[in-house]
Amino acid sequence: TRNTGMTAAKNELIIFSDDDLILAPNFIKAHIEAQQNKVAIYHGRIMNLPYLKFFKDPSKGIFYDFLKRDSSNKSSIKEKCIQQSDIIENFKEKIACTKSMTSMEKMITTVLKNKYSVISWIGFTGGNVSVPKEWLMEEKGFDTQFGLNWGCEDLELGYRFFLKNKPIEYCDNAANYHIAHYRPDFNLEHRISSSYFYEKYKDENILKFQNYVEGIISSEEFLAYVT
Repeated sequence: TRNTGMTAAKNELIIFSDDDLILAPNFIKAHIEAQQNKVAIYHGRIMNLPYLKFFKDPSKGIFYDFLKRDSSNKSSIKEKCIQQSDIIENFKEKIACTKSMTSMEKMITTVLKNKYSVISWIGFTGGNVSVPKEWLMEEKGFDTQFGLNWGCEDLELGYRFFLKNKPIEYCDNAANYHIAHYRPDFNLEHRISSSYFYEKYKDENILKFQNYVEGIISSEEFLAYVT
């Protein structure tokens, strides 16, 4: 689907996001301004809306059936729910102020801002990244073999850009907000995709990154290894 979209696009710049992300009002403008300053791949800041992961429907406050929470906790968490109107009318009050940064986003920020280029490919995350269309077409887009399992298809494309010495930068102003959701098979799906990723390149950094994702090694251990 991403390959189809980027091929059909008529402009010179492609910006990727996901269907579970709310864009800040200046999201597109920030990416364009960054590209005008320096042509590169830009990872924008992804913030997390963590309380929404408890809901089957975060706009109606319908909890997942398996959650066992007392009524008082449920009441306080329901206050975090958002409506479509909140995105337009109450963005700062309901979305921009109810946020956190995941450990993964903190890692990406550290890697890109400190120019740890050997692992810069982790900044090519499909939820918030801009890249010249010409570069995407040269690489023929995403490897569709990843479509069978969740995860790593974006990182693998970033890895190919890394091998071509394409700059991957951090764009703090291009923020969007992730509607956190429950994913029971996160580690298994990511491990399967990561194994395919590793078999393509045999780079030990890929295995170390997967160990970090699964919590086998700490962020400090991962950074010490790659730097």
